[in-house]
Amino acid sequence: MVTAPRIALVTGGSDGIALAIAEALAVAGHRIVLAARGTEKLAAAADAIAAAAPDAVVVTVAMDVGDDGSVAEALSDAPAIDVLVNNAGLVVPRSAYGDGRIAAVREGLEVNL
Repeated sequence: MVTAPRIALVTGGSDGIALAIAEALAVAGHRIVLAARGTEKLAAAADAIAAAAPDAVVVTVAMDVGDDGSVAEALSDAPAIDVLVNNAGLVVPRSAYGDGRIAAVREGLEVNL
């Protein structure tokens, strides 16, 4: 158990590694702000965390980290964040680099960097 619980923001938190990290942080006693684009998957992820850590405090926020306005809106009422798990990302197909799909490449850079 953590003696001083922290508030952890986990991006891309609706599945995979990020969800596993969020669950581990919740089990350790941290409060979780779980962020991702899909609200349905976020709700399922919050349920999974609650099953692993019944006393956990989990807040979900729909947020697209590639969109500054989305991030600002999603976090406008959020408490101070102590821990950031910056796990959101997307895969840009290799072909996008060679065939001029600049928008796809730009989106990948905005989200991943």
